[in-house]
Order: sequence, then structure tokens, then C-alpha cells
Amino acid sequence: MDNASPSPKKMENPALATQPINQDVLDLVANKGKPKNPSLSDPKVQESIAKLKEIIQRNNIDPQIIIRGGQMADKALLDRNLYPMLVEMAVKEGLISPDKVQQGFDPKLIAGASTAGKLAQMIVDGA
Repeated sequence: MDNASPSPKKMENPALATQPINQDVLDLVANKGKPKNPSLSDPKVQESIAKLKEIIQRNNIDPQIIIRGGQMADKALLDRNLYPMLVEMAVKEGLISPDKVQQGFDPKLIAGASTAGKLAQMIVDGA
């Protein structure tokens, strides 16, 4: 496959008729808009995925709940007013016990929830 595309300036200047397409753009097209995830080959990521899979199975947790929690954590990082809703959801779904919740904004909880959400998405996607 030729990875050159016509430039809008082709008609103006034939020397600019083709320009190479960035490999990342080709990968996005091939993966239907999803970027390649090089972290999947990282042994630590694989270990984390395996641990989360085991927790999900042992506790019969719907991975979608973890994914939603991760998404909410990402939003709460940008808007601290959403943090209490994240904590409430995590406690309600049994993802964290009320006695583990610190007073005020806890960046470790945000980071953990965000990471778990991303790992759960990898699991759902077949990792």
C-alpha cells in the first residue's frame, strides 16, 4: 500500500503531489480509531490485568462498574465537585469500604479508580 496522499497544493505545485502519511495515522485507520496500546506487552501491566481479573471473578463484579468508576474518577480529577459522587458510587457498589475513605479529596483514590477503570476496559476488550 502506498502511504502517500495527494496534497491540497497538488494542482499548484506538482513537486508537492505526494506527502508521506504518518504511521500513527495509518495505525488509527487500521484499528478503527483506537490507538495501539504498547503497554499491553509490559509485564507489570499484564500482572495488574491478571490481578484485576481475579478480583472481578472472585467478587463477582461487573467490569462495567469499574470502567464507569474510572471514567468518573477522570472527571473528578478535573472537577472536584464530582468526587463525593465517585466515593458514593464506589462504596455503594462495594468497590471500597466506607472506613477506607479519607476525608476530603484523595488523589490516591482517584488514581486507583482511574487505573482500575482503564485495566477493566482492557479486560473487556480482550486483554
